[in-house]
Amino acid sequence: MKRFQKQDRRGAAIVAILVCFILAGAIFVSLVRSAAVARDAARRDHWRLQAEWLAEAALERAIARVDLDAEYAGETWTLGPEQFAGRRGAAVTIAVEPSADAPDKLSIQVVADFPDDPRHRCRCRKEIILERKESVAPKGDDETRKPETPEEPE
Repeated sequence: MKRFQKQDRRGAAIVAILVCFILAGAIFVSLVRSAAVARDAARRDHWRLQAEWLAEAALERAIARVDLDAEYAGETWTLGPEQFAGRRGAAVTIAVEPSADAPDKLSIQVVADFPDDPRHRCRCRKEIILERKESVAPKGDDETRKPETPEEPE
């Protein structure tokens, strides 16, 4: 009878070791999953920040273009992956149109997508209202031109 008791103890030890391995495996799988979730969250934060910076840069680009050309209506600005030292590019859409509220102002809207992928991307939208520049007469022109005054009827 003592033989059977020793074998039962050996079998119980093997079962206890198997249970420990199963628990260790479950903990390992849980840690790997949480690391993958954290990596994905960090990637999304990076993409979101990059899209916000691209939108800011697009607003500055649009303001500079409007200063140079009053007829500038916008563009689609594409940036290749080599400009980001990575595998992903970006696309920014700039639209410039008269403001609906005030005709003397321009509305500049930008939509920045990073990366330039239809399914996996972060999108940032920004809009500003810009006052139109008034046309300034060239210097010296005021002296040669006389103001027009309507003649009074007799």
